[in-house]
Amino acid sequence: MRALLFIVCVVSSLVVQANPQPLEYFLKDSDYLDVALSPSGERIAARAQFDGKIVLVVMDRETKKIIGGIQPDSDDAISSFSWVNEDRLVFTYAQQFFGSDQRSSMGELYAVNFDGSDPDMLAVREPEMLRCVVGYVGVYDLNIMYSTGDIPKSWGGAGYLERVIGREKAALDEFSPTTHAARIKATPMLIHGEDDIRAPIDHAYAMRDALEEVGKDPKWLKIDDSGHGAGSLKNRLELYEGLLGFLDSNLM
Repeated sequence: MRALLFIVCVVSSLVVQANPQPLEYFLKDSDYLDVALSPSGERIAARAQFDGKIVLVVMDRETKKIIGGIQPDSDDAISSFSWVNEDRLVFTYAQQFFGSDQRSSMGELYAVNFDGSDPDMLAVREPEMLRCVVGYVGVYDLNIMYSTGDIPKSWGGAGYLERVIGREKAALDEFSPTTHAARIKATPMLIHGEDDIRAPIDHAYAMRDALEEVGKDPKWLKIDDSGHGAGSLKNRLELYEGLLGFLDSNLM
């Protein structure tokens, strides 16, 4: 599973100066992809190319020194980020899935302190921030990854799983959303394709059961004749009509 690592390196190209530089100063270096100031303007967060990966770094605006950040494991990358307050950020991953050369963001929100501490899924770590949450073709129980879907049946698939999630049951439990169902306070919706072979619908059933066990009855949308994503126009209409109806009823 991804390890969130505190970045303690100092970028040698950043020169300590007496006065804080404007934000444009940090955009001159092509290694920085996105830059954003903290609410007070004292810290700068940026997606950056680091050691062949796309990481999130946090710098002190005055000293130009890196004071925190997160670095994803394996081939994942930081896809987007935003400051929540002076000390905490939310971010998304872009994941490189088995058998694909492209990274794709699955939309899960994570929260972390600027120094890399206290990382967690936003719906679990900051449940009061959200009014509703949607799980779409998700992986919710890592323990069944070795026994369901097309990955373990593919050449090199088991090795890939061992590299990215491991086999230690305690770790698999800890990083499985099913384990933390009781901590989710927002109104949940689960959407899954009946014929999904990449993340089989067994995951959605497991998450539904876990939520129902703690008194949270999720809105349920099973899309027939649909795999890991809604491919046909009919399936897309069913997906977006159901999703928009759920959001309207919980956010309007």
